[in-house]
Amino acid sequence: GTSSPETLLGLTKANTDTSITLGTDADNHLLIQNSDAASTNTGRFAGIGFVINGSSGGAARSGIYSTYEGDGDSDLHFWTAEASTKALAMTIDQAGNVGIGTASPDGTLHLVGGEGVDAQIDMWADDGDDNADKWRMFASTTGAFHLRSYSTGSYVSHLALDSNSRISLSNNDSGSGNTI
Repeated sequence: GTSSPETLLGLTKANTDTSITLGTDADNHLLIQNSDAASTNTGRFAGIGFVINGSSGGAARSGIYSTYEGDGDSDLHFWTAEASTKALAMTIDQAGNVGIGTASPDGTLHLVGGEGVDAQIDMWADDGDDNADKWRMFASTTGAFHLRSYSTGSYVSHLALDSNSRISLSNNDSGSGNTI
């Protein structure tokens, strides 16, 4: 598309249209296609791989791929690697559900920790120095749900709901409180 690209691969398309028609090839700047139309096997895919330091045994790798899940249905998957072990990081399924740590999200947002690892969401209101704006929600490997805030160098528990439906509330920095 250009005679003087600024990168190794430059794709340029002049288009004054400001609307995108989802699923229309004419709106794509790049199309990666698995053209095997004869097979009806689910799980067929097309994808993009990323490699850094590819000539060494310790190459850093990640990728994005789309899988065929039936006529007109596809899932989008993101994978990463740690210490050369590849793992699915995130999936967006055909219904728009997002799964982090799972290939089969059961809801709008589905988080799964690794084996023996808590699934958690960390939230910060800003990047200020007081650290009083950090919150953590997590489901522990014991089956409990926790809500904690960050204070004086560590997380303080405010609420815990265990697998026996007992609720623990804390009202001070020592973490002591009442169990209902």
